[in-house]
Amino acid sequence: MTPLVPPVSARLTGVVPSRRRDGVTLLELVVVLMVLGITAAFVLPSFIFPRPSVLTLDVVAQHARARAIARAQPLTLAVGVDGRWMLATLADGQQHVDSGQVEPPGAPLTIDVSPVGRCALRGGSPTLAPAWDAVRCASGRRS
Repeated sequence: MTPLVPPVSARLTGVVPSRRRDGVTLLELVVVLMVLGITAAFVLPSFIFPRPSVLTLDVVAQHARARAIARAQPLTLAVGVDGRWMLATLADGQQHVDSGQVEPPGAPLTIDVSPVGRCALRGGSPTLAPAWDAVRCASGRRS
């Protein structure tokens, strides 16, 4: 049987050696799992729902419509022949709101988006103009 008295060196310095711990506590394990869960909640959606590499005109028009309604401000969506698009304020056209790349429409076009969500098409290819739905802010053809 060993005595419960600390060694002489511990009595002189006042430091009692602690027990050696092997493993982790339950609290440490829970904290690590919570951090991993929060990180996964932010990262996994980008892998599960990948963004399409090239957007369609209808998707970009819906985005412009949502931004105009959210800002309560008329916006203009300009799409170039090469498919580059830019969303800007309608009043001066100088305040950049958003931009990106879309399937090339064949001809440059401009869509004026009102704060209530109506989209007026200016320009564009002759095949797109008759099929344009200003209320839905989308082409009449289904893709």
